[in-house]
Amino acid sequence: MASLAQAQFTTASGTGLTLIADSSNMPDFYNFTPEFGSVSVSNGQVAFAVDGWNKGVLLTSTSGGGAFTVIASDATDVPGATTGTKFSSFNGVTLHNGTVTFSGSGASFSSQGVFSGNGGALTTRLYYGDTPTNASGSLNGISTSSPGIGANGTILTTASTSGAQNLVTITSGGAQTVVLAPGDTIPDGNGYAGGTASTSGLSNARIVTTGDLALHTFASSGTQNGSSFTNRSGLMFTDLQSGDQSVFFANEMPRPGASGYPQINLTSFDMTSAGIAFTVRSADFQSDLYFSTDNVFGASDFLLSSDSSLDPDAPIDFSSIGSVAILGTGEIAFEGVTAGGEGLYAIDPVTGTLRTLLETGESINGDVVSGITFTGASADSSDFLVVLEFAASDPGLYALSGVGLSAVPEPSTYAALFGAGALGFAWWRRRRAGAASASAS
Repeated sequence: MASLAQAQFTTASGTGLTLIADSSNMPDFYNFTPEFGSVSVSNGQVAFAVDGWNKGVLLTSTSGGGAFTVIASDATDVPGATTGTKFSSFNGVTLHNGTVTFSGSGASFSSQGVFSGNGGALTTRLYYGDTPTNASGSLNGISTSSPGIGANGTILTTASTSGAQNLVTITSGGAQTVVLAPGDTIPDGNGYAGGTASTSGLSNARIVTTGDLALHTFASSGTQNGSSFTNRSGLMFTDLQSGDQSVFFANEMPRPGASGYPQINLTSFDMTSAGIAFTVRSADFQSDLYFSTDNVFGASDFLLSSDSSLDPDAPIDFSSIGSVAILGTGEIAFEGVTAGGEGLYAIDPVTGTLRTLLETGESINGDVVSGITFTGASADSSDFLVVLEFAASDPGLYALSGVGLSAVPEPSTYAALFGAGALGFAWWRRRRAGAASASAS
């Protein structure tokens, strides 16, 4: 595949697309049909794990064409491990203030850890055998999920002690503390009876942060309305400053706007200072998208569904709704599947405007897009990252730009935009009214 460094394209739907990395422009030891792992984007930079001819964690610019900084590779010694032990795997990656934090391991199980770096020597933040405050013993397993990082630099991740999963904070000064462990009580919240934290619910918990507030997955057991439950999963808050915790959403909560078939599976979520966006799958295999601005889950948070009974006038008929991210523009970007294939879409939670960003079947540089994987978004801009697969070329990591709604149209297009906007608003008004009526009944 010809080098596309610094190249920019416009998709059929009008979205700008910039190549970040593929087999043609990464350092030589990655030039072998790369597979992209965890991706994190912030302030015009992107960090990602890659597995090709060799493995590593790289840092580069979202503008494309820039140099790659190797944070670590399989030629890098694992700090604290036996001399000569090299990294053999790289997992969750988080970029914060120009520093990349990732979980990684050598060939030995006892060389797992969480490490930070920006191109120089790595700093070990958490390591196999450490004993954090409040831990029941020394650590014998480290999460492979991306760690959360608060505004004050505190890291939140999961690690195990004798098979029991714990939620652990690591301050910028190096202090390690278990803040949630199996048997701990999860505070009630949003009409949910917490019960006790279960071991499985903290295993590789996904974590996102805004400021010093972290939102992460969990599972618990206990009772609600006189009935017992086990491994009920959902989302809960952990304040990285005060340590306060509360539940935001849990499986089996009533499905706003629809009767029967409660939520049974959390699909994806994201949180910024604007609010919380998340998708769930109900017991009848429908997908719903919600957006909360007040940290309280309710019917007014409903945005979109694959259930035609909830969205009979929706301009796009989705069969499922997947990964989500909140963009700096305020839009909610998400993966969607339709009868024609898969794609990336964006909805404005205020106006209800729904737009297509990129779909399979579109042609990029003369090759047809055959697969799309949403990998990460930046809360400080309208850019977000996707891995694209092609019919005849190697996969690549791309940045979608120009996603926002700030472009000023030519005067000749106002009439067409007004017509489409009026239809969109009518759909939005009817759907919101229907959701409100259902919740009131």
